[in-house]
Amino acid sequence: MLGNVLKHYGAEEKWIPPDQRPKKKRPPKYVKPPELTVKLELSSLQKIWHSFNIIGERAILTGSWSQCHKRYLPKSNGYQAPCNCIVAIAFSKLFDITKWTYHTLDKILDVGDYLYLRTLFMMQINDKKELSLCEVYHTYYIDNIKVTMDIKGKKYSGKLLPDLDDTPPLADILKEFFETQQSGVLIIGGRYFALFMVKKGYYFFDPLDHEKDGSEWKEYRGNGYCLLARVVSTSQLVPLVEENLKCVDNPKFCLVPCTILRKFEINTKFPSCMEDANLELKIPPMKDKLIESKPTESTLIHEDELEIEEIEESDEEQSVELESEKLDDKGDAKPDDTKPEETATQTKRRLDARAPIEKVKAASLTYFQKVKAASLTYFLDIVPNKTGILRASTHQCDPKFTKYLGAQSIANAVAAVGMLRLHKSKYWTSNILDDVLKTGEAIYHDSMKALRGTDDAVLKVTNLCNTFSIYEMTFTPQIQELTIVGKLNSQSSERLDLMPALREFFSENDACIVLGPLTLAVWMENQAYYMFDPNERDNNGLVIVKQVQIGSFLKVYDVLPGVACLTWYTSLKDLVEVYMKNVPKEHRRDTFVICKIQINDYDPLPEPWKNFQPLSKSKWILKGNFSQNNKRYDKETRNTQCTAMATMAIAFTELKPVGEWDSETLDQILDHGDHYYTHTISYLKMKDKP
Repeated sequence: MLGNVLKHYGAEEKWIPPDQRPKKKRPPKYVKPPELTVKLELSSLQKIWHSFNIIGERAILTGSWSQCHKRYLPKSNGYQAPCNCIVAIAFSKLFDITKWTYHTLDKILDVGDYLYLRTLFMMQINDKKELSLCEVYHTYYIDNIKVTMDIKGKKYSGKLLPDLDDTPPLADILKEFFETQQSGVLIIGGRYFALFMVKKGYYFFDPLDHEKDGSEWKEYRGNGYCLLARVVSTSQLVPLVEENLKCVDNPKFCLVPCTILRKFEINTKFPSCMEDANLELKIPPMKDKLIESKPTESTLIHEDELEIEEIEESDEEQSVELESEKLDDKGDAKPDDTKPEETATQTKRRLDARAPIEKVKAASLTYFQKVKAASLTYFLDIVPNKTGILRASTHQCDPKFTKYLGAQSIANAVAAVGMLRLHKSKYWTSNILDDVLKTGEAIYHDSMKALRGTDDAVLKVTNLCNTFSIYEMTFTPQIQELTIVGKLNSQSSERLDLMPALREFFSENDACIVLGPLTLAVWMENQAYYMFDPNERDNNGLVIVKQVQIGSFLKVYDVLPGVACLTWYTSLKDLVEVYMKNVPKEHRRDTFVICKIQINDYDPLPEPWKNFQPLSKSKWILKGNFSQNNKRYDKETRNTQCTAMATMAIAFTELKPVGEWDSETLDQILDHGDHYYTHTISYLKMKDKP
């Protein structure tokens, strides 16, 4: 009615669109009853930021393991910190950090371990394990991305906390550093930490062991988790460094800028069509000097025509001849209209040079053929992708080769592991296996020569010669006699069988000697297991059966002679099966011993000083004939006279110059020291002093 009245007096109502009209407030779906007065509990869910767990003022992300985990070889285990920090900084530049998970941290550690091993190989570093930041190799791969790092720039140094001198503390340096840089490696107290900034967050990466909440790891080494922490200010980074460093003093630090110098993504996709591959050969212009030069065996192929014989096309045999091409100044090939005459000598020389070349169709010569790298191994497959074998030309029991007839098994095992210092296993050849057997002969000869006149008539791992040579390189073996002791085909949980024993050994080591019915060298390299068997074996690495007892008859087989061999396996189970097949049946429950072996470079020792014998370049030793734990001393005082012995040794320096000491002098010190200790104890008892 009001609208009609307004209309009557000429007034009109303003129209409002439906989407702009005020809406009535909807009633809530749930209304709390007035009698309900109990407060709801706070949520117990963990606060998160993407894949990070928020603990206090920090966001924490941990990996599945640390750089000390047993998945990494002893050669690199625990030493990859500078490499891991560099790789972590590269990951922060290449991948969105909001999408990082524990898989990302695991990948950082794997790439860092690869970079550490690559650095040792490329820089030829064999004398130390701990690398400095400047020694890390600058180029490596992350999947199909080739990354080159740069650690040049202004280096910042100072102390962790404010000190009395003018040395700047870490908090001030971090604030100054992130004004001009985005990432760097902090070196402090022998530790390496990666620090980088992404947008408004600051990140701290430590590849060593931590708890899941980022606190200090207090259990066994290698069972913790690497840590990536995120904070919102540089001042919060200093407590992180303090907690992970655990230093009593105020150590100095060095902060080195680190960033990606260049990155290159390698295209691994095959072209969708061959026209896009650009495979046509562009022949460069040939200089006159090359044309006038004396032809060689390799150039004769290009100077003369290339004949292609026996090409079947449309069920008709045709011979196709590719005539020699002339090059213009621009490098374009033009066919020659006339074919020069050639003599029989030229034809023969051309055909000899052409002999190794396979016959191809004429149409295929317009494109480059993709070169496939030949296999760089001389191993033959026994079971493809599972086992392989490399055979020598003789074996250790061949009377034409040796006079020791198998007594040099330990020496051959040491020689095989020593050869790994010069050649990787997959690059071994038959000649290298022969050289291993010859080196084993020399080691056995030198060892037995040193044992003449002693009661030891059998070579053991404890009485091997101290040095041996391979290709004019001198090495010294370091063997741990009883690393693991077990029993073949053991069913008891107290004594390990060969397979679990080897699995346990290779979890922390990479080379060993198995002493048992067969004495062999076994090692692990590039995720494969190798076994060197110097005995006579067939094409599959198995023992050769030459005769069989059938009732009262002895049947003799006519078989080909065997040779020593090196076999590889992807599974440890296959290696153990071959070992057990080669062991005689009557010895398949014998005891075996696994000895850890390490081959070191030989450092010549200096001359003896007086009666002191050299141990290293700067260390000499003089040994007595017994110790303070000898039975000649009373049980009550035995092995407790250390203080008295030390006092008596100092007293002897006043009585006799050290240069004139000998073994008898040390024995006298022990006797007088024990007497002095006994007299002191008696005197204290008389004085009623404990």
